[in-house]
Amino acid sequence: MMTKRKDLSLRSRRINISKSNPNNEEELANNNDATLKNKTTEKTLASKKAQDSLKVVRDTYTMPLDDHKIIASLKNECMRLGIEMNKSEIVRAGLHTLTNMSPSDLMKAAFTVQKIKTGRPTKQNYSKNTHEE
Repeated sequence: MMTKRKDLSLRSRRINISKSNPNNEEELANNNDATLKNKTTEKTLASKKAQDSLKVVRDTYTMPLDDHKIIASLKNECMRLGIEMNKSEIVRAGLHTLTNMSPSDLMKAAFTVQKIKTGRPTKQNYSKNTHEE
């Protein structure tokens, strides 16, 4: 003797639940919220994997003390605004801003930067520069 199987799909269960008991709408909403949270968690994990696979390069550069102080003040300003940024992120944000500039604005910005001798400062000059002010 064969019996009919009940339809066990999620859609039919939701329809049957909502038709049979109107109080179950809260449960359905909670289930939908849980599904949404799972999807958000999956997206977060995917972005973390993308960040892990992002290749980074460690590099060094020389800059005047005044420019270094500008980075420190920008870092403090970001903290005041509730944004935590390190020096590397501030420099990278500046690079992205320069990339989005028009050629004439980029040229103006390039001419405002002081040309300096590249390389490590001598110990004598370095100790004088760091103790100024």
